[in-house]
Amino acid sequence: MTGLKRTPRSRDGFTLVELIVVLVILGVLAAFAVPALTGYIDSAKEKQAVSEAQACVMTATRQGAQNYALVQNASITGKSDGADALTSWAGTLTNEVPTVTGGDVALTEGSGQYLLHVNNPPAGSIKPVGISSDAGVKGTVQGMTCNASGQVLYLVYTSADGIQVVYTNAGTTASVNIGSDEAVVVPTPKPGSNSGGTTGGGETGGGSTGGGISGGSTTGSTSTADEKQFIIHLQDIETKNSAPFANRTYHIVSGKNGENDFYVPSDANGDILLDISPNEHPRANTVIGDTPTTITEDDVPAGYQVIPSDTKIYINVRIEGNDYCLNSMQNNVNNYPFTIDMPNRRLTIMRFPVAKLKLRVTDPDGNPLSGATFAIKDGSTLVGEFTSDSNGECFIPVKLHDEDNIGYSGVFLTARDDNSPTYVITETPPAGYKGNFTCSFNLYYKPYPSNPTSHHTTWFYINAFSDNSGEWCSYSLESTVGERDTFHVTNKS
Repeated sequence: MTGLKRTPRSRDGFTLVELIVVLVILGVLAAFAVPALTGYIDSAKEKQAVSEAQACVMTATRQGAQNYALVQNASITGKSDGADALTSWAGTLTNEVPTVTGGDVALTEGSGQYLLHVNNPPAGSIKPVGISSDAGVKGTVQGMTCNASGQVLYLVYTSADGIQVVYTNAGTTASVNIGSDEAVVVPTPKPGSNSGGTTGGGETGGGSTGGGISGGSTTGSTSTADEKQFIIHLQDIETKNSAPFANRTYHIVSGKNGENDFYVPSDANGDILLDISPNEHPRANTVIGDTPTTITEDDVPAGYQVIPSDTKIYINVRIEGNDYCLNSMQNNVNNYPFTIDMPNRRLTIMRFPVAKLKLRVTDPDGNPLSGATFAIKDGSTLVGEFTSDSNGECFIPVKLHDEDNIGYSGVFLTARDDNSPTYVITETPPAGYKGNFTCSFNLYYKPYPSNPTSHHTTWFYINAFSDNSGEWCSYSLESTVGERDTFHVTNKS
């Protein structure tokens, strides 16, 4: 039987038709995949740029607080050193921020917004040096605007990829058009990220720069609390600035017997987000309802008075079946000034700068006299000598509490409820003027006012006696920020 022979088929390659079909398929896939991949890469770069801008704002906030403290110290001590710290760092200081029109909101955090795709953003006051490097990022801060309290109001950052991010403080005149479909959602950098997000607050014990901790998860901002949470906010009573109290560690003790004892960091806005519970059992970052809660700090910010140890917060919890919620916040056991915002579940603790004894020298017509000197002694010991400036003024810090941080190692006076030191003050008039005066005085402490007012310190008053002044000199006690807290000396020519 004769077998059939098969002609071998060539397998050297594809036919032209097959190649065309494959190329068409690849072309179709590329048409969809390339834009998607490009968009993904662009979005990732934008997220990185916003995170880096966030780190720069955190760093600038910290630097602003430090320079503001230097200015305060200069004011307290009457020295020129540090008096221009803020302007040297940030240039022109203003409360007005450039108006930003247009842009996509990439991130809203606390009191500020981070914007992308802003056309021709207004320039800041200067091009700050050192912010980018301190924040650990590779981009550049193009401009910045801050106020006299060191608070960052506006900042423009350009990443190494050329992506520009504009930060504006929400409390300013900035306005934006929100394109929600195009907005890039950027989470707060977590500890250990490579975005530079952990550089803003080395004092928090390693906490995230973005905010407090609740239930073991990091929040983007502590400015929002749910019905089982509340916020402790810290700010300067006069300037409303929270920068000195941002990214710091606070000690919270709650419960009838202090069952919950923990440390928690504040976020970049001076907020501390805490959970509440109706039950007394240890749980991280939780305040026990209907029991006293205290807040203290191991490291008082420079230039500020300590939070008094008798400061207590009471959180009332309402039970609803098997559920519970925050019912009220109270401060009825002490006079430390709080403000309570129940709709936002926010309790604000007003912080007072270091108290200051003010010395003012004028002629009989009220014109300021510079160059008058004051010597203050405690017994036979010279406390210090002070000279009036061009405004006819000088200041001496007063320690009302042992933990008050006067911000430097120089001289200060103390005020007490009892056993107050007796000081002797002697004024020598400036050149061309006659007379001087000498008197003894005590400084007596007055508690924090029950209703917060826009003054610069807790109250103390001068008790002056045994005065010795001639016909060419007189003095009076004036009230400026407290009660009888100023010596006003009048010298005649």
